[in-house]
Amino acid sequence: MAIITVTRNAGSYGDQISKDVASRLNCEWIDHHLVMEKFIAPIADEQTLRMLQSSPKFFLSETKEGLSFKEYLSGALLEMAERQDAVLVGFAGVLFFQHDPTALHVRLYADRELRVQRTAKIMTCTIPQATQFIQRKDRQMRRFASTLFGAQEEKEHYHVNINTGKVTQNEAVETIVTLFNEMKKTRALETKNIPGSELHTEAYPLLKNESEIEFAKLLDHYELEWRYEPRTFPVEWDAEGRVTLAFSPDFYLPRFDLYLELTTMNQKYVTLKNKKLAKLKTLYPGVNVRIVYKRDFLSMMERFEDDL
Repeated sequence: MAIITVTRNAGSYGDQISKDVASRLNCEWIDHHLVMEKFIAPIADEQTLRMLQSSPKFFLSETKEGLSFKEYLSGALLEMAERQDAVLVGFAGVLFFQHDPTALHVRLYADRELRVQRTAKIMTCTIPQATQFIQRKDRQMRRFASTLFGAQEEKEHYHVNINTGKVTQNEAVETIVTLFNEMKKTRALETKNIPGSELHTEAYPLLKNESEIEFAKLLDHYELEWRYEPRTFPVEWDAEGRVTLAFSPDFYLPRFDLYLELTTMNQKYVTLKNKKLAKLKTLYPGVNVRIVYKRDFLSMMERFEDDL
């Protein structure tokens, strides 16, 4: 599964183009409002929701589980990406998924004067009013990214930058859909002849980050057969029986019938994985799963270096 993140300036037709892309791909479309409703509302009271809506700095405050709203949201978005294709418009999506090799990042933009003219027409307002609206929206977008990530969304972050003043909406949609489908084909071809159970000695195309690659090298060094994310365990369902939360442990060691979940990020984020692990053990008592924490990973890597 994969995510398309769409960054758009006000007046660049970003919402309509991204909705059309989601429709063409038959996948979910998510914007700021739906992010708040789908992921944040279930864990925040009304006052907290108002605070989060009023200023991005409150996303750095802690939830009841002891991690920040930003960390919680990051985990929730990544989990969603594991389950389904989706189009995420706005909300600094490119920065949330900047380390996800399966994500497609798109930027839609246009000349400011054109965006002002479009906005005045859509909102039925004056040019000065439309100008103020554009300036405010652009400023809010920059502030959100800067507050949460200490960085801005730069054109170098994107796979494709589309000037909607130069191409039609349909052309933009076709470009994004075609690129997304081609990227999925490429990923499928790259992994087709590399089964997870075989020992990889040179390349690790299935793996998502450097920590997973280093851990795989460690397993290979000790000649331990492994498989990468061979099974997904549903652990929560909605009222209609659809899976809303699932756990896909990173590695499986057939010799020990053991699943390992690698966790080397900020330890506050581990709360999410511990929650899923607890549910998994209750629902699947015969499955042996362990979490490899950052300290354990670093210790193993130090021993590995000493053995070389």
